[in-house]
Order: sequence, then structure tokens, then C-alpha cells
Amino acid sequence: MAELLKQAADDSPYMDGASTDYSEKTPELVVSIDKERAADLGITQSEISDTLEIMLGGKSETTYVDRGQEYDVYLRGDENSFNNIADLSQIYLRTINGDLITLDSVAHIDEVASAIRLSHYNKQKSITVKANLVEGATLGDALDFLDQKAIELLPSDISVNYSGESKDFKENQSSIAIVFALALLVAYLVLAAQFESFINAGGDVHRTYGCVWWLPWPADHVARSERV
Repeated sequence: MAELLKQAADDSPYMDGASTDYSEKTPELVVSIDKERAADLGITQSEISDTLEIMLGGKSETTYVDRGQEYDVYLRGDENSFNNIADLSQIYLRTINGDLITLDSVAHIDEVASAIRLSHYNKQKSITVKANLVEGATLGDALDFLDQKAIELLPSDISVNYSGESKDFKENQSSIAIVFALALLVAYLVLAAQFESFINAGGDVHRTYGCVWWLPWPADHVARSERV
């Protein structure tokens, strides 16, 4: 998903040189269990998990005491016996009837690439997308573009947050909106108190802040508008 957003940023007229901090370079084995088949044979998912843990990594199952010192006893399969997926598929499991079956009877093993390290943000796994602004583009245009692309490309359960200058820009935008809203409210309350009427005050606030919005326009622009 992050790769889609990265590609969209590179293809946009606002950014280039996009990259992510996620790289799939570490091989990883994924075991997919056929739950219905396993249930029919009376084998639980936890039994499969425990068997793999013991055979591949080892597990402490008991302890023994020697001369007053307690030691853990680990069970582990022969590490030289499991060098590939075919070897793992031949690990034995016991069914509810006492029969022995191989792991590949109830599960499928795939080798996939995964990241060595996953970043976290607010205690959740995250992937950071970085990009450079192209000449002439504004940060606001780039962030608006990314916001829209995130809605189009990412599932609803994935959230988007910003950091660095982008975060500051977003926060400043929110602050300006809040300040303006508070100023509008104060002006409304003051005028309402003067007119002793919320209806009349509303009209004056509209006219007052309508003037505020028009004031930043240059005088020559206003003059041109009057001549049209």
C-alpha cells in the first residue's frame, strides 16, 4: 500500500524522489493452516504452533535438580534436519485417533520476503513515505494531493499522519481556522450584546468578516474588477 502512495507521489506534478523506510529483504516462512482439515483430524492450531516451536526453536518443558541447582530442560528438533520447506512439511503431528500425519496434510508453508525492521508510530506499525517538492510546487498542494490519494488508494483501517515540516504546516492550518472561528464568535457575541438581538448581530458579523476576506486583495485588482 505504501508503495502505491510512493508511486503516486513520484507521478504527481508536485513531488519527486519519493522513498519509503520499508524494505522486504529478509526471508520469512508463513504457515497457512487448513482449519477445517485440522479440525476433522482433531488437531488444534495451538498444537501445530507448539510442535513447530519445539522442532525449530526449542521449548522448555520441564526442569531437573542437580546438587541443589535447578535446570531447564529444552526440547528441540535436530537443526540439521530442517534445511528447507520440504523438510518442514514432513514434521509429524498426532491426530485424535493416535495416527501420525505430516504437517503438509493440514498446512501449507510459503517463503516470503519481509522487512528486517518495522517502524512504529504511536505504538502502531508504520511505514514512512518521504518525497521532495519540485520547483514551483507548494507544500500545501503536495499535502492536499497526498490526502486525496490516501483516500483513493488506502483501506479505511489505515490512518495517515504527518511529521516534520508537513506536520507543522497541518497544525498551523488548524490553528488559523480555530483562531478565526473564535474571533468570529467573539465578534458575534459583542454585536449581539450591542444590538440586543442575535439576528441583527448575525447580519453585521457577515458584513464585517466579508470585508476582512476582501481586504488582502491589491488595490489594482479591485480597480480592474470595477471596470469589468
